Amino acid sequence: MDKEQIIALAERFVKGIATEEEKALLHQWYDSWQDDEEFISVDTPQSPETIRERILLHLQQSMQQNASTPPVRSIKRNRYSIVAAAAVMLLLAAGTAYYTYVQRAEKPVADVPKAIQTDAAPGGNKAMLTLSDGATIMLDSAADGNLSQQGATEIVKTKDGQLVYNISAEANKYHAADVLYNKISTPRGGQYQLTLPDGTRVWLNAASSLRYPTTFTGAERKVELTGEAYFEVTHASRQGSGADLPFIVQTGNMDVKVLGTHFNINAYEDEADIKTTLLEGSVDIITRQNTVQTLRLLPGQQSQWSYNSGIMNLVKDADIEQATAWKNGLFKFNSSDLAKIMRQVSRWYDVDIIYEGNVKEETFSGDIPRKEYASEVFRMLEMTKTVTFTIENKTVTIKPFKK
Repeated sequence: MDKEQIIALAERFVKGIATEEEKALLHQWYDSWQDDEEFISVDTPQSPETIRERILLHLQQSMQQNASTPPVRSIKRNRYSIVAAAAVMLLLAAGTAYYTYVQRAEKPVADVPKAIQTDAAPGGNKAMLTLSDGATIMLDSAADGNLSQQGATEIVKTKDGQLVYNISAEANKYHAADVLYNKISTPRGGQYQLTLPDGTRVWLNAASSLRYPTTFTGAERKVELTGEAYFEVTHASRQGSGADLPFIVQTGNMDVKVLGTHFNINAYEDEADIKTTLLEGSVDIITRQNTVQTLRLLPGQQSQWSYNSGIMNLVKDADIEQATAWKNGLFKFNSSDLAKIMRQVSRWYDVDIIYEGNVKEETFSGDIPRKEYASEVFRMLEMTKTVTFTIENKTVTIKPFKK
């Protein structure tokens, strides 16, 4: 087979449309392939470094084995995944390559095949900043540098796409009545990172928002969260008194009160619970629905406050990696039901989900990078032979697998 045929077969496989005969041909080529001048070309359509990085990741995932016990479905790849990734990688090593993900990322929609047009790209750094006067700034398209000056606070977008609040030496002249409030909101398919005026770092997940003052004054530092965020709170004390300034995250009828610590809050309204997971320090969870409840978390613990019952539960040995996987660029499933997985997928890929048949309670375990396209996530789930997926006009339809 020539170069074009090999690339075409590899592309068909990674898109999940290769027949058994085509898979066999690809595997046969892989077993017999040797470095040959017919594969060498000076015309490389994309950056070799970019392609190599993506293919190495794809190949690494192919070799991973995810062990699980019934009835959990394990997300894993079969032997042809390795062959397909290796086929493209060998062509790259010879001097040329053309990989599906690079096509999707760098070619206009009008220039790519119809099948790819129905795919959904992964999310990225997208957010809208709403200033105290109602003016809005789209952070993903705004130029780097100074965005606004509000009182004693300068708002800056850094070169690496983060939002930073710099406080001037005149901040102590401002009183609580003078404080201005900003709000940062991420859409579905967006995420963003910011540094608050006190130095606290916040990672905001998709479909989330954070309201906060441009200068912290008074006896506490309070912000308001919807959705999900990871916080690295700096320790702070009130000038002149030395008293600690607690940092409070308010979400719905619940407050998370800390001094200096690292924690994650998942407070999406379409989830059953608000989950607060503590990595470092200590956290007080205070709820105000019906009666006031207070619970102190220690590192490695998680609180689960139910929207419906208002009851607070404590998980002493929380799955820290799963709770913070999104911040580290992963979907991480540990006996997770399909409905929960698809809520994450819907937010990150900005797609709507339709279920046909009784599949919501099927459970899966495994890790998938969030930078993959939606079709790759679905293809990996389909390999369990439990469910099938179709994508059309930003709508994903899920059906039971027909044996």
